[in-house]
Amino acid sequence: MGRLSIDHVQAGMVLGKDAYTFRKQLLLPSGTVLSDKNIEMMKAWGVSEVDTQGCSEPDLQDVEQRIAEIPALAAASLTLDTRFSDVREDPIMKEILTIVKKQLVEEQR
Repeated sequence: MGRLSIDHVQAGMVLGKDAYTFRKQLLLPSGTVLSDKNIEMMKAWGVSEVDTQGCSEPDLQDVEQRIAEIPALAAASLTLDTRFSDVREDPIMKEILTIVKKQLVEEQR
């Protein structure tokens, strides 16, 4: 099970945990096979992330492997590595670095 941004959820995925509105009202129960309609409904209710069975967001190592496949991102990645070199082992800073590198990959698509 893994937590995914609602923007990366696709029809056919299965909810690993119940999905709730920001008011803690149940939208969809665990085990629901998601449809495009379900996903749009969750977005409309402000759901930003869901737990899915068998899927999760890529970690820093996964993102760096994707960046290595895109030569145009090598310089930006090196600059980020330099800037984050002193704090890379801090869990929060590592997550920030991961998010920034994910954004680089997303913008390249």
